Amino acid sequence: MKTSKFSLLIIIIAFAFCSLIGVNAQEAWVAESASKLVAALIQKGGQQEADELAKIGGEALANEALENAAREGGTALAQRLANLTLENGAGILKVAAGSPSQFISAFDELTPTAQKAVAQAINREPDLMARLFSDFGKDALTAAAQHPGVGTKVMQELGQEGADTLRNVTTDQAIQLCRLAPQLAKVEETQRKTIMEMIGQAPGHVLDLLESHPKVLLTGAGVASFIAAKEQILGGYDIATDENGNVIEVYKPGFIQRMWEFSSDKFKTPLSGLIGVLVLIILLWGCIKLWAIFRIERSKVHMKESELIHTKGK
Repeated sequence: MKTSKFSLLIIIIAFAFCSLIGVNAQEAWVAESASKLVAALIQKGGQQEADELAKIGGEALANEALENAAREGGTALAQRLANLTLENGAGILKVAAGSPSQFISAFDELTPTAQKAVAQAINREPDLMARLFSDFGKDALTAAAQHPGVGTKVMQELGQEGADTLRNVTTDQAIQLCRLAPQLAKVEETQRKTIMEMIGQAPGHVLDLLESHPKVLLTGAGVASFIAAKEQILGGYDIATDENGNVIEVYKPGFIQRMWEFSSDKFKTPLSGLIGVLVLIILLWGCIKLWAIFRIERSKVHMKESELIHTKGK
């Protein structure tokens, strides 16, 4: 019995010793790999790359990122991270350090073109991208790739709401949204959510309105009146605002209705009515002439087609 217990104890100690040796070996490999990676980055990018790397943590950052990668996926994942960094720049280490497996998975899902755009965004703003990726994961990479230079700014101000809206806009509209983002970020959460949904449904129209009427977002009353006019705005109507930014009109008649109203006003006097009738007669005559020309040209085409068919038949 005592022999069995002693044997079990020996096995446990041996296992612990082997594990310790394995850990130490992995730590040594990580340290060596981090040192080699830093040297390779500096050799590739020169002094500028060395300066950029130093700003974000230098060899200590490389060691941390590769160590976390080895912990999550072994030396294979750590080597993959090292390769991505050498290919795309030192900023990759900053963004991937917190969760290398999550970053590599999200990065690999992007197209080569998107990967290039993301790498540029990361190396341009490594601290911001690291924070955004930590908070929003793949959405941060998608925004950076889809709207270079502005997607990250929108997310910085508007978070997940910004990321969701960015999926439904063009880059030009994303630039508009970026300009409005600081004001939108100050709007009460529930109201901001409604406005962001409106932008998502009709981005061009709503963003144009907000930029045309900047006072709307400056007061609670202005925001409330804008939201109250939601159905009309999404229906394509224009708005006007008073000096405080409150929406005071949400109706804009179409061309036909404006012409009808113009005609109705003009017909109030006999002379204006006669002029209006003459204008309508001229318009009607012009339409008849155009229709006649259209029919003649169409007949010519039919005749030409018949001739061609007849010729082929011979």
